[in-house]
Amino acid sequence: MPEYGYFLSCEEFGPADLVEQARMAEQAGFRALWISDRHHPWNDAQGQSPFVWSVIGALSEGGGGAKPVSGGTKVCYGADRDEAVRTVRRLWSNQLLPGEMGQILPTPSHFEQLEPLISEEMVGENTVCGDDVDEHVAALTAFADAGFDRVYVNQIGPDQRGFFDFYRTEVLPRLR
Repeated sequence: MPEYGYFLSCEEFGPADLVEQARMAEQAGFRALWISDRHHPWNDAQGQSPFVWSVIGALSEGGGGAKPVSGGTKVCYGADRDEAVRTVRRLWSNQLLPGEMGQILPTPSHFEQLEPLISEEMVGENTVCGDDVDEHVAALTAFADAGFDRVYVNQIGPDQRGFFDFYRTEVLPRLR
């Protein structure tokens, strides 16, 4: 059985929120953390990217720690699937750009220019969206079936507390 961890997104949140998410992740039953290291946000909708080593220092005070990546999936918990898909498309559209385009564009405005290329259908195919427990469990089980020993999950969007409650009470217990 893989170890399930949580991905902390410096592109979306400031230091205090990241430390709070790490605390909620531990309480929800996640056993590892992974944190991004960006020098600037990818687009204007994000606008964070704190100095990651300071955040890691704050995390270590709470007993958390970052571990290497072995595989992961992005999820967006929301009141319903349509709302969650719209959130993903708005905040993470660059993740679905073809080839290396999502990594080589020089400025955030270039990403924003390409956002119309990403349809809501493309988001739904590549991200688990909404509050369907079976869909979340199936996506994570696929990594376990493929032999991954660690799987990291990232909640895209604003409802962090709802996401952690959902994973603590519904998703993680079914994966054990």
